[in-house]
Amino acid sequence: MATQESHAIRNGIIASVVGGALLSLLLDPVRTTLAAAAGWIASACIWVVSALQSDYSIPGWLLGSMIFLSLLSVVQLTRFLLSLRTKRPEDLYREDHLFGVVWRWSWLHGEPTALWCFCPDCDTELVYQEHVQGDGLMRRDTRPDHTLLICERCGVERSKLNGLKHYAMGTVQREIRRKLRSGEWDQPAGRDAA
Repeated sequence: MATQESHAIRNGIIASVVGGALLSLLLDPVRTTLAAAAGWIASACIWVVSALQSDYSIPGWLLGSMIFLSLLSVVQLTRFLLSLRTKRPEDLYREDHLFGVVWRWSWLHGEPTALWCFCPDCDTELVYQEHVQGDGLMRRDTRPDHTLLICERCGVERSKLNGLKHYAMGTVQREIRRKLRSGEWDQPAGRDAA
């Protein structure tokens, strides 16, 4: 038992030393880059201070305006470059035509939220109507429970989903997640499911 404990301690010490050596190798380029960036920022600050303290033949308000516009340009350039970054599918996939209607949603922690359906003809929000088929004892209708999605403006039943509203919405969420996983969401031909 004592030999196993000494091996564990020895292995821990070796792992710590090797990890420290690897960490110092990885941090050295980062440290060098950060030091160079800090030196550049410091020299830029010194240049700005010396430029502000120098005498110029132009008015101070014009110099201040030029500095303000330069900073504004840097902010706008940064925003533009960030907008060019590759967007995740969740940023792009927020609408689809599923089960005969248009569905729109937003994303929260990788899950579709605020999910609702719209009429494919007039883009009106659809209302739902749940149909519960009895308790099973006196049940004459053998059809399962279902939810109808109805356009009040067109006066038309747009879709019929199995289960009550909660189950029907879950069906749509599962279909959205499936299309996202399979990459099918990005294919223009596959815009209508079921």
